[in-house]
Amino acid sequence: MPIKALRNFWLSGWGFDALYDVLFVRPLLWMARVNKNDFIDRGYDGIVAVNTTLHRVLSRTQTGCIRWYAMGIAVGVVVFLGIVIILA
Repeated sequence: MPIKALRNFWLSGWGFDALYDVLFVRPLLWMARVNKNDFIDRGYDGIVAVNTTLHRVLSRTQTGCIRWYAMGIAVGVVVFLGIVIILA
């Protein structure tokens, strides 16, 4: 009987899976549950809110009118060239 128990112990990986679970996995899961509302997540939530707001604002500029797009590009080129000429 002890030989069978020893054989099962060796075949089960010497109990390292159970030991690893107790020493590392369970404490890490516990810490994750306790710290689920981490203050670092607030920064990422802020980034998401800013991007969502910018998306809503900028998506309103997409009207599908090619004339407005072309005018916007032309105005941008004029402003860019004006800056280059002034600074050069």
